[in-house]
Amino acid sequence: MITRIAGGDPSCSNGNCPTVYVDDQAPDTVIIQGNNLDPVSTSAIGDIPAHEGLLRVPRELIISAYEQLTKAPA
Repeated sequence: MITRIAGGDPSCSNGNCPTVYVDDQAPDTVIIQGNNLDPVSTSAIGDIPAHEGLLRVPRELIISAYEQLTKAPA
C-alpha cells in the first residue's frame, strides 16, 4: 500500500502536491510528487537518464517527511 506521509498543499489544483509517499512493498524508497523542473534548471544539472526525473519540493516537506519516517516502524 502507498501512504502519504507529508504534503498536500490546498493551493494545488487537486490538493495533493507536492507530496511525499512511502510504499510498504518498497520500504527502502520514498515517492516524491511535485512540479517538474523547468528546462533551464534541468539543463544546468546535466544529463538525466530517460527513466529518471527531477522534482523540486519545498524544504519543509522534506523535514515533515523525515519526521514521519523516523516515527515509522522499520
